[in-house]
Amino acid sequence: MPLHIHHLTGCAPAPLAHYLKALGILRLVAEQKDRTARGWWKDEVFHLATTLDRTELEHFFLHEYQPTPMFNPWGARSGFYAGKSEKSSRAALEKIEESTDQRFEPFQAAIKVIRSILAGQFGNQKPEENSEKERLVRLVRQAVDSKASAWMDTCVTCLAEGTAYPAIFARRF
Repeated sequence: MPLHIHHLTGCAPAPLAHYLKALGILRLVAEQKDRTARGWWKDEVFHLATTLDRTELEHFFLHEYQPTPMFNPWGARSGFYAGKSEKSSRAALEKIEESTDQRFEPFQAAIKVIRSILAGQFGNQKPEENSEKERLVRLVRQAVDSKASAWMDTCVTCLAEGTAYPAIFARRF
């Protein structure tokens, strides 16, 4: 198969958001479509080498890729609770839950598990105490599938003495 190199000008090495966007694109393409995909920055532009041509790459992102279930019911504005500050996040979760697109099934499954834990263990109330938030983290980590747990492994680590967070997420409860 021919190799196509895409110059993603919106994915510079700085600011951090553009850098992370490039890594996300590379991860999604490599995990879900082309295991041989590679990427690098040159002249402040991210370059993606893949067997996918432009049309195939666009089709993948518009119609095939499965979004990674990302959630944070132990943090602020997660969308899992009532309240004005949660409104936009709650609307986003509801859109995902209502979708009939199969690509959202892993995300929907994670939301369902989290809602079940929140209803059964917390009375649908947001835990306020650090110990309760840590308990929620552990319960969710044990209950979600491997796609959702991969997200959790990125943003929180369960330790015997509590939870720890990578530097980019290092904000205590």
